Amino acid sequence: MLSGAASAVRGQSHRTARASVLVLCLIFALDLGWRLASGPAGGSDFALIDEPAHMLTAVLLLLALVAAGFRPSVAFVAAALVASVAIDLDHLPRYLGWDGLSDGVPRPYTHSLFTPVLLIVAGQLAGGRWREIGFGAAFGVTAHLLRDLGTGFGVPLVWPLSRTAVAVPYAVVATILVLVACLAVWRSMVAAGTSPPAHRIAA
Repeated sequence: MLSGAASAVRGQSHRTARASVLVLCLIFALDLGWRLASGPAGGSDFALIDEPAHMLTAVLLLLALVAAGFRPSVAFVAAALVASVAIDLDHLPRYLGWDGLSDGVPRPYTHSLFTPVLLIVAGQLAGGRWREIGFGAAFGVTAHLLRDLGTGFGVPLVWPLSRTAVAVPYAVVATILVLVACLAVWRSMVAAGTSPPAHRIAA
């Protein structure tokens, strides 16, 4: 029985590792395909690859959580995935001719750390399943902001303290995603009992 449980853990760990690598490759494939076909990020047509890439970024971070030993609830995962793309609904007012959410900034004010903090507070106050939903949504929005830092013209990260857009080179975000994927693979290997010996790491 114990052997069966251990085998199941190893199987899940290997699946998590493979999924992390696959998701990372899909994100980079989407971004590379866009750059080769259309050039810099930006514009409404960029959403064709940007929204799937946002959700995949959230998936990658969730896989890293699982590999690290956390077991997020279904409500947390669902809220994270939905929020990772739903936050972009705040662009609609600008497209409809109202700049109240984005006056003087490249992306709406709600594309800031204010939103995940608000979601965490709301979830904590609501309690019960809403707590998981609020925390999951905050996780998804944070994943969205991570990607937005390296695409387009950045985000008003610390609004309302400042409306200054914060941006980093895409290579910085890409490096973070690679490190997250490596962490997920490493933790999965450790959980599966297949991590390389210490002397190989040193070598």
